Amino acid sequence: MIQVRVILTNNANRFHHATKAYNPEAHSSFENMVALSEVLVYTDEDEWNGYTTVGVDPVVHIELRKWADVLLIAPLSANSLSKLANGIADNLIVSVSYLNSFLK
Repeated sequence: MIQVRVILTNNANRFHHATKAYNPEAHSSFENMVALSEVLVYTDEDEWNGYTTVGVDPVVHIELRKWADVLLIAPLSANSLSKLANGIADNLIVSVSYLNSFLK
């Protein structure tokens, strides 16, 4: 069974909202999959929402790293590539990617 989880950076989230205007069919299809929980979507804000107790509450980037068999970053911006190359993990997708490169 294939499960898909999407991590949207703040800039990717802006593009996602723009799809409603230029490709309403694709936007609607994706939103329907999200509404039916066929696709789970994470944003940078999800990283720390609900995290209050160290060692007890799950950390989103670690849980996603444990869950994922494959990680695809598409499109990969030069900014994100630079962060990956230099170990700068300041958003959710780079944090998951950085962990995957060392722990798999």
